[in-house]
Amino acid sequence: EIAADTGMPPDELGGTALVCLGVGYRAEAPGTVLGAALVLVGLDTPVYGEVVGHHLALGLGVPTEPVLASQWYDSALDALEAGADPAFLPMMATRPALLRAQTGRLDNGPSKAAGGSGDGGKLPSFGITK
Repeated sequence: EIAADTGMPPDELGGTALVCLGVGYRAEAPGTVLGAALVLVGLDTPVYGEVVGHHLALGLGVPTEPVLASQWYDSALDALEAGADPAFLPMMATRPALLRAQTGRLDNGPSKAAGGSGDGGKLPSFGITK
């Protein structure tokens, strides 16, 4: 309803949400990132459910909810398997496998067979230098 009240056409709202997503990451503002991802999912781009899954898995701006995180990851995976373009790293062919492994770790705990490292189901983090 809030999105509809903006008066923006869906394409424009989606573009604005993508800008907000980038700004939110740059500013380390999890609420902005999560809000933008939810708008994008609501605009029929379910691959951005991956972002919601990450936030729920790690407790970024929201309480940690592994079961819900897994459901959001599954939704993003369903979209990828149906041919949707990935939200991130479109050239990374192993991205769906990584999401699948993370979902399995959230559902069943860390698993070496699923690519887990025994780190308690945490998502990997990568340092970025300027």
